[in-house]
Amino acid sequence: MTGRWRRGIVSVMTAGVVCLTAGLAASVTRAQNRERIFVAIEDKAGAPVVDLTASDFAVRIDTTDQEIVSVTRATTPLSVIVITDQLGANSTWSRFSDLRQSLAAFVGALRRGSEDAKIALMTFDRTPRVRATFDSGRAILDREIERLTGTDGGSVLLDAVAEAAKAMLRAPSARRVILNVYASYRADDSAMRTNEVGSLLSLSGASLWSLEAVGDLAAGGNFPSAQREMVVGEGGRLSGGTRVTVTSPDQLKPALDRLAALILNQYEVVYGPAHGTRQSQRLVAVRRENVKVLAPVWVARQ
Repeated sequence: MTGRWRRGIVSVMTAGVVCLTAGLAASVTRAQNRERIFVAIEDKAGAPVVDLTASDFAVRIDTTDQEIVSVTRATTPLSVIVITDQLGANSTWSRFSDLRQSLAAFVGALRRGSEDAKIALMTFDRTPRVRATFDSGRAILDREIERLTGTDGGSVLLDAVAEAAKAMLRAPSARRVILNVYASYRADDSAMRTNEVGSLLSLSGASLWSLEAVGDLAAGGNFPSAQREMVVGEGGRLSGGTRVTVTSPDQLKPALDRLAALILNQYEVVYGPAHGTRQSQRLVAVRRENVKVLAPVWVARQ
């Protein structure tokens, strides 16, 4: 083989390697610039909307429209932390078996819909207390749910959300949910502040879903807490969750069934280029009227 042929072959091979390397680098860059979020769509009746496709979704970061790469039904296993103040003693909420049975049904629904789901349990009457971790196993979680019972006095919802958000940093999957079942007729004695809780919730990547038990107004009504309202209301909205309110024990199970259905029917939305700052906000919209989009507004982890 002459020197001219050798130089020609080497040049072609070098050019090929450069092109391949550039192509791989571009592919890696595109993948790094993509973001995955989990979105639930709720109709007017509170049921999940399950027939949307990629063409129905639009995502915007601040003023920049994003390219929708894919939209599929979420199959990523769930990582869920159930937090509850156990509702406590009250003239309306004295039937604690309703809470136990309703939470057991909620956990059962998640297990059937997401076979590899990992579910933890924390109570927060007086102080946050871990009752079951992601690794505790089903038997321990079921036993601790059966042991739930109400107590008197205040609770510490903000502290519990903060502790759950910290635990979510070690969650086994990226699809993360905090379910908060609490009584608004109890005082909140949390040490944490709303901005601290918000930062931790944003950092965790978890969505906050709340079930609020409202007290009998004739028996004293509810205990006002602006900080608790901010965490449950705005924290839920910004993280991609929601809140439902119940006024009697027999409404617990239907409300938790509704939340379970929405969570299990989330969409996994992948989009790009996904640029944003700590102050950026994400807007997710769909081509369907009279629905509610439950999607995280926070973009950058704080």
